Amino acid sequence: CLFSLFLFAAATNAYAVATEKNNFELYFGPSADHTKTIDNFFVAFVDSAKETLDGAFYELRLQSITDAFLRAKKRGVKVRLVTDTDNYGNEFMAQLIKAGIEVKQENRSAIMHNKFAIVDSIKVWTGSFNLTDTCSYNNNNNAMNFYSKELSQIYQREFDKMFVDGKFGPSKPSDLDKQKIEIPILGKKSEVEVLFAPQDDPNDHIYELLKGAKKEIIFMQFAFTANGISDMLIEKSKAGIKVAGIFDSKLYRSTGPYSEFFKLTNEDIKIILADNPTGKFHHKIFLVDPSEEDGFVITGSENSSSNGDKANDENVIVIHNSKVAQAYFAEFKRLFGDFANAYATCVNVYVKPEEKISGVNLVFN
Repeated sequence: CLFSLFLFAAATNAYAVATEKNNFELYFGPSADHTKTIDNFFVAFVDSAKETLDGAFYELRLQSITDAFLRAKKRGVKVRLVTDTDNYGNEFMAQLIKAGIEVKQENRSAIMHNKFAIVDSIKVWTGSFNLTDTCSYNNNNNAMNFYSKELSQIYQREFDKMFVDGKFGPSKPSDLDKQKIEIPILGKKSEVEVLFAPQDDPNDHIYELLKGAKKEIIFMQFAFTANGISDMLIEKSKAGIKVAGIFDSKLYRSTGPYSEFFKLTNEDIKIILADNPTGKFHHKIFLVDPSEEDGFVITGSENSSSNGDKANDENVIVIHNSKVAQAYFAEFKRLFGDFANAYATCVNVYVKPEEKISGVNLVFN
């Protein structure tokens, strides 16, 4: 398969960073051209920092990004990072700590699964992209950066809860009433809402957002085990709403015999499995009515699962902007066509435990 990166906003250079004039950038990966993979855009984001850089990332495992953090520290930028305990002691984090960069870990059994950063209190990076070689060169991912003081303030509050206050998971207070704003995106005033897990119960809000779909729901999901959300997809499909999606093909809890995959395909919902031979299908995306003027995107770090909703530290962003929704929809259609030209269906055969089976023939087309 051919994988490419899609840069939505018009860029004046190879590695554009959102600015006051060009206030939004969107990236998809991986790319066959390693000079255009998402890590290059994140390095440019870090290199744009003049005074402060705060980031919460599940994992760092790429030298080029490590070097970007070190450059920022060397030129006087105040760099602070939060990461997951399991990844705190790796060789890349060790380089940052040795250079005097403050890195804090969450010390819980649940994971700090965020992927966001704030630069100079005016720029925000978020999406599904971990700072690793595999997420850069192998996995399907999306990332974006915004130029917005208002959005920066929302993410800064969440960062400070973890880094400054040492609060993770359910111990974090919710500021949900302060997390819905209107900002310009691609020339249009757009409503943006941010949800943090677990304190904001993101899946409840996602459920309500999907419930409002009028024509179409599209999903691209790595780990999908949220029963309530799949129930909503089935309900909308039966009501005549078009529902279709892509799952990662390798994650057993998503595609095994008791997964949402079989539950959805049993209801004739069209799903393909992303057979990425070298990596994972790492998106965490829902699109609602993407072809309509009021279409919107739900994305971020959270897999559609109970752990993502109730235990992990996660962030979800809802972007009410038809141009952004259409850009995500274009990527979905490209992948839906590239990965397969057949849909998955499921047939269950029930056999009593005491019955003897002399043989089984399986035929796959």
